[in-house]
Amino acid sequence: MVKPKLLYIGTFTGNWVSDQFRETGFKRHFDVRIFDYRAYSKTDYMNMNNELFKAVYEFGPDLIFVNKGEVISPMIIKRVKSIFPNCKVFIFNGDQRGRIQDETVRLGSVSDAILINNNHDEQWSQYYDAGVKKIYEYHTATDANTFKNVKVDKKFDVVFAGGHYGTRFPLSKFRHQCLVGLSKNFKLGIAGGRNWTSFSGMEYVGPKYRGSLTGFLNSGRCILGINAFNDIKNYTSNRTWVSMSTGVPYVCHTYAGINNFFKHKQNILVFKTVDQCIETVRWVLKNQPEARKIGMAGRTLVKSKHSYYNRSEQLLEIWKEVKDEA
Repeated sequence: MVKPKLLYIGTFTGNWVSDQFRETGFKRHFDVRIFDYRAYSKTDYMNMNNELFKAVYEFGPDLIFVNKGEVISPMIIKRVKSIFPNCKVFIFNGDQRGRIQDETVRLGSVSDAILINNNHDEQWSQYYDAGVKKIYEYHTATDANTFKNVKVDKKFDVVFAGGHYGTRFPLSKFRHQCLVGLSKNFKLGIAGGRNWTSFSGMEYVGPKYRGSLTGFLNSGRCILGINAFNDIKNYTSNRTWVSMSTGVPYVCHTYAGINNFFKHKQNILVFKTVDQCIETVRWVLKNQPEARKIGMAGRTLVKSKHSYYNRSEQLLEIWKEVKDEA
């Protein structure tokens, strides 16, 4: 069976998310070519969009999947659509925030659909009002063969992979408060973020990803998860899938729609307040066998429903739907 042609426009220079989307997901269902728009824009921004059109013209894709694409011109999308009317264009942004994203509106208004990692009615209405034609809920994912359960020394009681972004996000202060509280009660490790070294009692580890992130996450008896905001329904960061994929118990701050994905004390441990965060970690340490079962149940869940293969399969179905409606 001939696979549909997919042109994946993103950034691939050392970006493991993009690489895993392509290698463990999209290649299963599509004939994939890539165009690294950021690599072009760094050296020859003026010519980047022309090179993009050239890549489209030479490949003749059935679907163009744009990951972010903040420097891509909407005029190029219009030009592609006029010459290749059967080619569908989807705009994906896995970094949705508490407000609509300008680049998603700019490109989405001239594309066939946008794919966003939430199901928030108010935000979707804002996108439709801005001219977006069609929206699908579409999340990031994990590769369970990279982010897996491995035997390493349990150096920490709890680990956290993330940064401190000051006032940029609503929950930055809450994240800080939780980490300060945890650092006073447990052995805490932090990796992959920024600005934590200024807080006393916090050991900074990283930032490193791929195998080293897998090892770091496994070095904790549990993993802490706190989104930058929690009032956008179904918004789930890539960190959630990656962390739970390791099988280490995941202690997660609640967010709108969390029950649509997980069940407390079955495959995740949920808290609301700083005190609950501390008590939940304490419970994990005192109930290791049960906590480990919860962690492995979380791994089983994300491996079966939130892999890059799952997302590729979903993308194929969305493409078929949009194509058939045309």
